[in-house]
Amino acid sequence: MIFQSTFVTRASFRRSQCGLVLFGLLCTLLMTGCTALGPDFEKPEVSTEASWSAKDEALSDEPRVQVEWWKAFNDPVLDTLIQAAYQQNLPLQVAGLRILEARAQLGIAVGNRYPQVQQLNGSANRVRLSEKSPNFN
Repeated sequence: MIFQSTFVTRASFRRSQCGLVLFGLLCTLLMTGCTALGPDFEKPEVSTEASWSAKDEALSDEPRVQVEWWKAFNDPVLDTLIQAAYQQNLPLQVAGLRILEARAQLGIAVGNRYPQVQQLNGSANRVRLSEKSPNFN
């Protein structure tokens, strides 16, 4: 089998670049020419009803949520539960601090699994050798 390898020469590369530039210019000219050939467009007038108002009650931006929705059940137990929940509801800052406290307690509980710095012991000794005895080091 004979294998042929083709190399791109500088001249063929320049020809392909020149062709791409000419193609881009031709497309641009065709697109701008299409807009110039059409008739002058005039916006048609649309008739609207005079009675239509933008401030219609059906088109209100305000939500139609009943604030005390639980009162529709006529249940005194539910009323007392909701009242207790409103009285015991914490401010957002206190709730955030309780979350941080719980995370700290979790870190302490998980951290007790691993060796602590206080549990590490070390010692050092200094040995002086005599000049008169033989050293076997």
